[in-house]
Amino acid sequence: MAPGGRGVALGPRPAALPMPGYTHLQAAQVITPGFYLAALAGETLRTLRRLRLSYDEVDACPLGAGAMAGQELDWDRERLARLLGFQRSQPHALTAVASRGYALSVAADLSGFGVTLSRFCTDLMAWGSSAYGFVDLPDSLSGISSAMPQKKNFPILERIRGRSAHLTTFHLDLATGQRSTPYANMVEVSKEAGAHLRTLFDTTRSVLTLFTAVLANLRFDAGAMRAACERDYLGGVTLANLLTLRAGVAWRTAQVVAGRYVVAATSAGLPPDKPDGALLSRLVAEVAVDLDPEPAADLLAEAFGVDAALAAKRSAGSTNPAAVADLLAAHERELGEHAAWLAGRRATIDRAGGELEAVLKA
Repeated sequence: MAPGGRGVALGPRPAALPMPGYTHLQAAQVITPGFYLAALAGETLRTLRRLRLSYDEVDACPLGAGAMAGQELDWDRERLARLLGFQRSQPHALTAVASRGYALSVAADLSGFGVTLSRFCTDLMAWGSSAYGFVDLPDSLSGISSAMPQKKNFPILERIRGRSAHLTTFHLDLATGQRSTPYANMVEVSKEAGAHLRTLFDTTRSVLTLFTAVLANLRFDAGAMRAACERDYLGGVTLANLLTLRAGVAWRTAQVVAGRYVVAATSAGLPPDKPDGALLSRLVAEVAVDLDPEPAADLLAEAFGVDAALAAKRSAGSTNPAAVADLLAAHERELGEHAAWLAGRRATIDRAGGELEAVLKA
């Protein structure tokens, strides 16, 4: 928790709150909770885009196809579709009765999102453990061990990760039920293959409800995260870049020098905030480049400074707080577009319902 035992809730500040980022389960570079959660937002929007494509498949009314070949009477299938709130009719009669591709598409979208959420939950489970102590949840979303009352567990994260696995199972069930069946109107496809489609939607709703509760109550421990950043040498690539840009060391060679400095400093028990300019000068001299100890110490302070690490990143999509703000602004715009589309579809369905009711009463 932050000083005084208070955590930092989600909001603008986490975009500038240093924390370690991990690759291969090893501390790698300084990032922020805002940067990390922007990735979650991006993945969520990716799923929304895919679901809208799948919705477009669903939004074709199959009625009027008959058993497979169409009707003897000249039905106005487009009007029928419009009265039921669809955007159009399914143009091919056989596809209308034989295809359940739309169900596979929706199930694949939700299964993929479940996989993604499980990965974010895995990080939160690790960061909430006593080994990290980066995040916390309130007691209402926590539990204790049955035999070890001193432990604070987060079973809600385990529940989300476990329940999201069912989404993949339901997708597999749909695919297996349809596989190798004739492309025709079959009970096996129309009934049995989709028997768990509603359960898929209910499980997705449950997963999203739980995950939303986690995000609404998640707290970051600013002190623990900063301490972890200050403990590890997370600016190795920055040091290599500075050696190239400021001291003229070839970049591949600069990578080797930076690595050797970290190994030597670690072996000597030097923390990242105690730069040894003389040590770096000797290592640089071994590659036939002169670098005075004082400028060398300045390079080390710049490379391994925790707050400087965030500002050093300049590319779009990086962990620089300004870049994170740009990402989140783009996410907000896209989310607004999705919300407007949904409102439009609801309005269309409502209008269709009113028109249908008027027709039936006529």
